[in-house]
Amino acid sequence: MQCRIEHAVGRQEFESKLGFLSSQVIQHRVRDLRVSPVTSGFRAFTHKRFGCRWVQSNGSTHTKESNVSISNTKVERLRNWLKKLNHDDCNLKLERCPQGGSGSGYGAFAGPGGVGNGSTIVKVPRKALMTEEKMRREWLEGSPMLDVTERRLAICREDYEAMLLAGAGRLTPRGNEGEPISITETAVQWAATMLLSRSFSLNLQTQKLRPGSFAEDTIALVPWADMLNHSSSAGRESCLVYDQKSGVATLQAHRTYSEGEQVFDSYGPSCSPSRLLLDYGFVDEENTNHSVDLPASVLGPVNSKANELLLEAMGLPLDGAIFSLTSAGVDESVMAWTRVAVATRQELYDAGWKEGIRERAAGYPSAATVMFRFSTPINRDNESEVLRRLLSTCEFLLQKYPTTYEQDMDMLARPGLTLPWGRKQALRALISEKLALRDSQQTFKRILTKLRSGASLDSLYR
Repeated sequence: MQCRIEHAVGRQEFESKLGFLSSQVIQHRVRDLRVSPVTSGFRAFTHKRFGCRWVQSNGSTHTKESNVSISNTKVERLRNWLKKLNHDDCNLKLERCPQGGSGSGYGAFAGPGGVGNGSTIVKVPRKALMTEEKMRREWLEGSPMLDVTERRLAICREDYEAMLLAGAGRLTPRGNEGEPISITETAVQWAATMLLSRSFSLNLQTQKLRPGSFAEDTIALVPWADMLNHSSSAGRESCLVYDQKSGVATLQAHRTYSEGEQVFDSYGPSCSPSRLLLDYGFVDEENTNHSVDLPASVLGPVNSKANELLLEAMGLPLDGAIFSLTSAGVDESVMAWTRVAVATRQELYDAGWKEGIRERAAGYPSAATVMFRFSTPINRDNESEVLRRLLSTCEFLLQKYPTTYEQDMDMLARPGLTLPWGRKQALRALISEKLALRDSQQTFKRILTKLRSGASLDSLYR
């Protein structure tokens, strides 16, 4: 297994990666508002079907007749799932409504002997009730995704309260009946979902950037483009980009499509299953970008105020930086951040960081220069502590899950076990997270063992 903890080929590349890592702090609030909590209980805009003919991701076409068969199968699965929870159907049967009748789709019909006046016709046990909070807490238990959803809820709540303080209640439009439309916290969550789960990040910068500066993307709604569904087999060419010369936002097909096939784009070639679940409410089975986004605070406290000041000068504070841990570990920018966090005052001083002295003061290196000096191992003790923290983080996070990777895989593949669609999506995301953590754990353990056995610092990551 190749380790992603590799050394940057030079300062320019390293600073570029640090700039990207720093940009995660800027994008943090935007990302946390990407959708309402767990896409508000996995309410996602991922299956936009029109008419009676649609195509699955494998290209197979379903007709109206086959859709009826699929629906019948799903109803039977629902019935079996409820039965295992001791549900009483009260002599009702779920059947397809006759064409031309007052209803459409499926309805409840009286069973043998009929249903008497005053009879109980619905008795659903509590454990079958599905609430947003239950899905969040039970389906994502132990996962960092749960913290993200709680953070998103809190942001929506803050925005809702800010709207009320600003007098938004007096500015609400009136509906068709002339009654004012009230702004509720749920409405704010819905609005955030609609806006940010369907928006694109585009570089609309028209002015030439100064050397070393980074262009900030603009969040934009792009009609028509937001109707395409995601496929993880689509690459960067299928991501929407803005062409400065033509003034047109475009994307390219990643393969040839036959007539009648659904055409896909990419919501981002590096989108992990957990990111897809949180931002769009689904996980496609072909996605293998196993990773987990974590706050830097999980790596433990920084060693001193001097360490804290250096990280803040880089825009990567302990309480604001986010990093990605993949099946191959972490990249050199995260390694540099951790080396700085655990460094002693003397190690910071030797690298050129003088606490209390303004950045770029005469005779002293900038924070970026100091940070670059931590892009490679500085000594054995520092590197040992870095690897120990990363290893401990993986072990701690894996222990927080109530189930193991093997148990999740068994549940997903168990014959005869009926799971709600949203539960399946959550399981796929959890499996991906556990794969990333498990593989990284093995990587860090192998490198730490290599270090303790006497390997040179230069040979650790070869």
